[in-house]
Amino acid sequence: MARHFCRRCGIRKPLNAEHFYRDTNRPLGFRPTCICCMRAMALVRAHARYQRLKDEPWFREQNTAHVKSWRQRNPERFRAYQRAYQRKDK
Repeated sequence: MARHFCRRCGIRKPLNAEHFYRDTNRPLGFRPTCICCMRAMALVRAHARYQRLKDEPWFREQNTAHVKSWRQRNPERFRAYQRAYQRKDK
């Protein structure tokens, strides 16, 4: 089985769909960055976007509405979360 170095982390991994995302436009048929690194980069981008938008009034309103509707749809999960948080706080 062919092996390939991830461009980001430099670790040599098997060249298959378990370790690399497919990309038919690339010569090898896979992306040059491994799935682990791609997910890490996505998390960094999502966190940066949140940090950029968290103080925007429209984003805060939208987020507040989303949280409120989740609490109404999942009252037992919300109560369980509150109890766990209060136990941890003591």
